[in-house]
Amino acid sequence: MGVTLPVRLRLPRPPLLLALLLALLLTPATGSSSLRQVDAARAGLERSGAAAGASNGRDTVVLCTPAAEAPGGAGAEQGGLPRGVARIDDRAVAVGRGFLHDVTTVLDALREAARDHRRLFGEPISAAELAAAASLKMHRATLTGSRPFACELLIAAVERPDGGDGAPVVSLCHVGLDGLASDVTAAAIGRQAAAHGKVLEEKLPREATELSGVSEKRLSGVLEEAMAKQGNGAEPPRLTRIVLRAKAAPGHVEVVGPEPAPKPKPKPKPKPKP
Repeated sequence: MGVTLPVRLRLPRPPLLLALLLALLLTPATGSSSLRQVDAARAGLERSGAAAGASNGRDTVVLCTPAAEAPGGAGAEQGGLPRGVARIDDRAVAVGRGFLHDVTTVLDALREAARDHRRLFGEPISAAELAAAASLKMHRATLTGSRPFACELLIAAVERPDGGDGAPVVSLCHVGLDGLASDVTAAAIGRQAAAHGKVLEEKLPREATELSGVSEKRLSGVLEEAMAKQGNGAEPPRLTRIVLRAKAAPGHVEVVGPEPAPKPKPKPKPKPKP
């Protein structure tokens, strides 16, 4: 009776060229159109600098951001907010600039953080905590080997100081391309001046803790002038001015603006010749 031995097939090893081809197919292409868009978005943000924002008094914030950089539709779906303004919750909004996919990803993380904070602590999340959540999201992607985010955010939230008994105020925080979060208040205007052609430093009180003596119209004009001077000799960007106010009764954030563009006057019809 014969003994059947198992037959072990030895497949030939793939040649080196085939192995390299498989590696290239399985590796994401660094020159893809998506990554080129990300690089272009980062370069555009670095050229234009941070979006300007300042606190006018304690209950109003004025933001200026290039209209072309604002993600379209992000705010329009959230209760009729102006284009480029996204709702985080009933007390917080954000203005995002840069690569639309990255802005949307960070905004989704902020909404989740706001829901978790309210469920755990029974109170709304602050602007500083939202900025920290955005910073964590951006840094975590970089640490895990993903590409860096190509976006920045201005986050505004209504808060009630003095243990919730004080009048509502609007707090503003900025999260930059590097993922670093910082408060944007009247006291921080001097630090912003370097990024805005020193326009803010020249025209607004640098050491002020509040801008209660500065009118909203003047503050808007200064911010728009600062943003326009970042064009590096090119045509100044078309700006969107957004005003956020704290509504006293419910303590929610109210978004005012941007102002509608003036309608062009109709040209007079030529009179028929007799």
